[in-house]
Amino acid sequence: MTAPVMQAGEGALSFLGFTGTASYEMPVRKYTSRAPIGARGALLLQPTTARDFYRAGSGSLVLDDGRACRIVVLGHTEGSDRAYFEVVG
Repeated sequence: MTAPVMQAGEGALSFLGFTGTASYEMPVRKYTSRAPIGARGALLLQPTTARDFYRAGSGSLVLDDGRACRIVVLGHTEGSDRAYFEVVG
């Protein structure tokens, strides 16, 4: 089994009322087809989009390698351009 490494990339984010691109950072295991369930990461978004994602509570993120992840929000500070998430599926 390979150890997780930090990956930064551009993914496709969607949640209630939004579909677009987002920069992300999260630990992933290379060479697996499964989404990294339980991994925690951060999305870098416009502050208003980060707030809207926080309010939505969950969404989906397709990583730049094509793997799709269901994600839930862990936190966001009003005015910040980051939202933190955990992969749940």
